[in-house]
Amino acid sequence: MNHQLQSAAYGLDEQSILWVRITGIAGMICAPLAGMISQKRSSRFTVLLGLTVSLLSLVVMAVSVALPLLVLFSICAVAGIAISVPALVSIVGQLGSQQCGIAVSLYTFVLFVGTAFAPFLSMQFISLHSHMLALDGNALLLLPALLATLGMRLPKQG
Repeated sequence: MNHQLQSAAYGLDEQSILWVRITGIAGMICAPLAGMISQKRSSRFTVLLGLTVSLLSLVVMAVSVALPLLVLFSICAVAGIAISVPALVSIVGQLGSQQCGIAVSLYTFVLFVGTAFAPFLSMQFISLHSHMLALDGNALLLLPALLATLGMRLPKQG
């Protein structure tokens, strides 16, 4: 988002950009909701909800020109991921059954590798075109996860 917020359309200084980015943290408050949603519906539903919210938020951010909308949907994108991650840990634990610890460790490793490469990938998208491509590219990367979750069949809890 820094690149987008520094553009002539917004022209924000570093301090203002920091405040915009900090507001995204508000979406992390939704992480505890994952447990409540999973109990009422399912972990699979919670992941689908979170990924869908994040994907749609990134698309809206890509086409938005109004700063308040950009900030609002940034919070929504973070909230979607914050809801998805705990539910995914639960699913990985379920699917890993006997090797639950190893499965969650591997999942965490993959999560951190993705987190490490995300800024690099975003910068590549930005250098190819613009912030719009970066946001849409990130949304596109969520699509296989969403489709995989749709096709997922979890064992019944007994």
